[in-house]
Amino acid sequence: MQNNFLTLYQNVLNDLILKIESNELQLGVKLPSEQQLCESYGVSRITIRRALQELETRGYIIKRQGKGSYVADQVADSELFKDVDIEAAIKRMNLTAKIKLIKFDLGVDGQRDEDERQLLNLAGDDYFYQLQYKYYGDGELMAFQKVSILFDQFPLIRVSEIKDKSLYPMLAKKYGFSNVDFVQETTTGLVTNKERKFLEINTGSPFVKIEKQGISEHRTVLFDEIYMIDSLPMYLIDN
Repeated sequence: MQNNFLTLYQNVLNDLILKIESNELQLGVKLPSEQQLCESYGVSRITIRRALQELETRGYIIKRQGKGSYVADQVADSELFKDVDIEAAIKRMNLTAKIKLIKFDLGVDGQRDEDERQLLNLAGDDYFYQLQYKYYGDGELMAFQKVSILFDQFPLIRVSEIKDKSLYPMLAKKYGFSNVDFVQETTTGLVTNKERKFLEINTGSPFVKIEKQGISEHRTVLFDEIYMIDSLPMYLIDN
């Protein structure tokens, strides 16, 4: 009975998160009543209340006394992720920020993904996500981000949850991604033909690179590489 309840609760929770992340339930919109949600999902009121409580805890919704539950207008900033919030850094430059997801794959072939598997300490048959983003300020490329994430640590990430939006807030909300320690290394360099392919600038131009290894319970769960150009590093590193 308990396992059945947990399955129903998790299904409701995951579906509501998906609707919020995909903007099917837009920011500030009032959620259906508990009774309506019970009828929609075919579950008990206690299951709905548990799901709503978890959504509130993770910052997806806010409850207003006597008025119901609403999709939260803003997600609380996390100190854990402030130095990887590229979008916020671009906005601090008084530029219009735009995020573009350019790759979202599932790595399943150990021979093709050897470098990433070494970074994550994975066996040849372990699954992991491969994501790439480009960040623009007033239409000009400011940063390129490449992230590798363990599949079993973050199962069932959907494209609609991460398409053209910051990755880390979603991880924090959906998976409670807060007990992670980051090991960071910052380096500088000049663009070669390799970086020129994704940074869209001339060879010889300067860039700053941040590498972040996310560790949870003595295990690497995430590896993030961020290449930045122009004056963006000042606004990201020193925020």
